[in-house]
Amino acid sequence: MARTVDHISDGRLILGIGSGWFQRDYDEYGYEFGTVGSRLDALAESLPRIESRLAKLNPAPTRHIPLLIGGGGEKKTLRLVAKHADIWHGFGSGDEIATNARCWTVGAPRSAAIPRRSSAPPGWGRAHRRTWPMTCWRPA
Repeated sequence: MARTVDHISDGRLILGIGSGWFQRDYDEYGYEFGTVGSRLDALAESLPRIESRLAKLNPAPTRHIPLLIGGGGEKKTLRLVAKHADIWHGFGSGDEIATNARCWTVGAPRSAAIPRRSSAPPGWGRAHRRTWPMTCWRPA
């Protein structure tokens, strides 16, 4: 499906993935919700398989499909980001994101991660500013 969307969108697809956090999503599809750790372990197990399948597609995608991983756990999530992702989506202020980005730009200076503030959801004012979603793009 990702390849098809990549082709029909003229190469604009970003494949976003995470370990899940909303129990109702799991319940609706009949999956065990488990723990945060077990969901992250399942994501870690799935990522190499996803990368392998994307690499073998025929016809190939229009270009390398960027992989975005969402989440903020420093022990597991950011390690997965460092190993597999092109883009990281986390939460916090720009300074917090840049600080955490050290975990996934291993050996790179803090400036290697470029935080970009997402649009705040409707109704969110200045009080919520520190918790707006942030996305870090790894420079090519």
